[in-house]
Amino acid sequence: MCLLLLAAAVLLPGCRTRLDMGISAVNPPERMPEVQAWSKGEKLTMGADTGSQLPAVVFPVTATKLGSKIRWGKPVQPGSLSVSLTRNGSPVQENCPVVHSFFATTDGLIGWPELRKHVWHLDYDKGKHEFRATLPPEVRQWDSVAVRKWGRPMVHIKGLGDCLLDSGAPHAVYLPPDKWKRFLKSYPQARILQFSGDSPAAGGYFRIAVVPVPKLQLGRLQLENVMVCESFFKSPHVVLGTQILEQVEVWLDGPGRRLYFRPSAPVTSDQKVLSLSV
Repeated sequence: MCLLLLAAAVLLPGCRTRLDMGISAVNPPERMPEVQAWSKGEKLTMGADTGSQLPAVVFPVTATKLGSKIRWGKPVQPGSLSVSLTRNGSPVQENCPVVHSFFATTDGLIGWPELRKHVWHLDYDKGKHEFRATLPPEVRQWDSVAVRKWGRPMVHIKGLGDCLLDSGAPHAVYLPPDKWKRFLKSYPQARILQFSGDSPAAGGYFRIAVVPVPKLQLGRLQLENVMVCESFFKSPHVVLGTQILEQVEVWLDGPGRRLYFRPSAPVTSDQKVLSLSV
């Protein structure tokens, strides 16, 4: 279970390849892609989370292992560790906050304020992600959308409006309450399941409804076998999660404030397409 960081609240191994930006990407990417970081001379594995609005946070197990004194069970608290993306590099953030998580599989998170400084390539179909100094010229010919707000990775999707791109959210689409109700009304054959997790933004443990969709039209993209969910935190925005990234090759150009994409593979399902417009 991956976590979000939103607004003032902190939401919430494979081979490592050294790249020209000095960032080590952990490959192949899992649901949430990961990068290698350092603190007090120790290697850390950090989730690369575009939904996170702090440059870096660490989780309690890692904080205590590296000598920090924390109060267990407190959702968010000050920390004493500095985290950098290279062994002797400048800190991404000093005194990183410590975020409580029952389900953490990494040492912490690297958030959007750091990720937006780079050109980031995600290709789940080929099992890799990487960071580059510049965007390859040929990628500029791909479909693309502007990243509309610098402080958060917001993209505009026809029928959904402004959406938050969140590489830390495990499903495809998360709808706020009003849009969730309209979605269920327009999709009466929906098979409603339950999903539970833990997030400071939700006040701890949460349970939400999820609907599996065999074929989903999302703007100019067609996706297969994804989950549309109700949101588990208070936000007016739709959230787009990693199930989308798993089916679309992406270049996220932070400095250029643009998201480039193309389908990883053709859609093969013969199911009727559900066009999401809420």
